[in-house]
Amino acid sequence: MDAISSNIVQKWIDNVYLPTNRSRMQEAHRYITNKLKTMKVPFLSHGSGLYIWVNLKEYLDPCTFEEEQLLYRRFLDNKLLLAPGKAYMCKEPGWFRLTFTDNPLRLKVAMQRFSEALTDKKQNWIEKQLEDALVESVSSPSTRRSSSSSSSSSFVNVDTSHF
Repeated sequence: MDAISSNIVQKWIDNVYLPTNRSRMQEAHRYITNKLKTMKVPFLSHGSGLYIWVNLKEYLDPCTFEEEQLLYRRFLDNKLLLAPGKAYMCKEPGWFRLTFTDNPLRLKVAMQRFSEALTDKKQNWIEKQLEDALVESVSSPSTRRSSSSSSSSSFVNVDTSHF
């Protein structure tokens, strides 16, 4: 390649490709961070390209690396590839590396799947809490007596304040 052609290519890279690519990355980054804020998912981002660290500890019960792997599998089942923090030597479970594209359509689809996977996880947690509470109320006669004496209909109160 001669010096003139090389100069033209370099100008195109500097004046067209890099600004356009940088702009798309920034737009994708804003889209993802806004979605995470809307979903109230804690995250860390230092403008480091097309990935963000998300803190999903509240979706792990108990908060262990084994539970992290189960959540990772749930993401895979929803056709998402989030890297668990353990793969990056995180010392505590619950951190996932969310890598994303700058393609707007793919971003929307991926964030919809991400939201569904987390919603399913919350729903499963609520169902488990209800099941545990039901088992506890059946196995504990004092609980059964106090609830039947206070009301004719029984219900289970589940604390969902951390959702």
